[in-house]
Amino acid sequence: DVAERMLTELATSAGGPNAEFGGWISSIRTQIVALPPRLIDELARQDQVKHVTFLPPVLSEVNDQIRSSIGVNTILEAPYGLDGSGSNVLVYDAGHVDRNHPDLAGRVTYGEAGGAAQHSTHVGGTVGGNGTNSGGTYKGMAPATAITSYFLASCNPNCLYNSPSDIESNYHDALHDHGADFATNSLASNVAINGYPCSWEGDYELTAQLIDAISGGSLGVPFMSLWAAGNERAYGTCGTGYNTTGIPATAKNNIVVGATNSNDHSMTYFSSWGPVDDGRTRPDVCAPGCQVGGDGGITSTTPGGRPRAIPSTWA
Repeated sequence: DVAERMLTELATSAGGPNAEFGGWISSIRTQIVALPPRLIDELARQDQVKHVTFLPPVLSEVNDQIRSSIGVNTILEAPYGLDGSGSNVLVYDAGHVDRNHPDLAGRVTYGEAGGAAQHSTHVGGTVGGNGTNSGGTYKGMAPATAITSYFLASCNPNCLYNSPSDIESNYHDALHDHGADFATNSLASNVAINGYPCSWEGDYELTAQLIDAISGGSLGVPFMSLWAAGNERAYGTCGTGYNTTGIPATAKNNIVVGATNSNDHSMTYFSSWGPVDDGRTRPDVCAPGCQVGGDGGITSTTPGGRPRAIPSTWA
């Protein structure tokens, strides 16, 4: 109460808007607050304030230099004209792709109840955004594809590791009820950041085995899926080099994708490296997922239709 009252008075006395509070964290005696930048120095001079630090920018969705880096523009032009028309991609993530975004409107089908999420919408735009919201500047890889959106129901007890949740039922319905042709999954166990045992990296566990079975036709017909290699090297907890493949990118019959920098094709600092525990190479392929310097190099969709260009560290 004291913190909120002091901050509100500070904002009011400076003729600015009232402070917007993001919550008091009692364990570390920290108040999250939005204030006009010009008030930061004044805030730091208050006797009640012991320390001031800025919040990092919110992770957002970025994807524009990918197209030129991997030659997508070429295959969209004559004589190829491959824009994704007639295809249907299952985007499987931690929430729904925003079906109301101008770049995606009319092409996204929800397979279950739920709301749009930041990361899912970023992936959806990378896959199939048509550039409407940016005057055609920021398009996805297949700007005319249909998208079927499902999401992982739970990460309990351990996210994805020996815990496939509702993957099988969601994949089945996407394939048979909605006509999905294949799946793309920017999901992983995030072993390092979640504090799971580092020995899990590279394991061929239950979820990886399920992905292989689905690829081989356990749902009635073969159903291919792409998976992110993971961002395990970003945290250092389990190493920053080899043998850091995330789960379930350890599967044998999926396509595993790592992240490079769009402007010089160097490896990103975060994307996971193989081999997996049984010696297989991972990732299978790499594509741009960030940029050295600049604005991050990647610009994609975000819920609500606002374009952004802020660096991202999603593989």
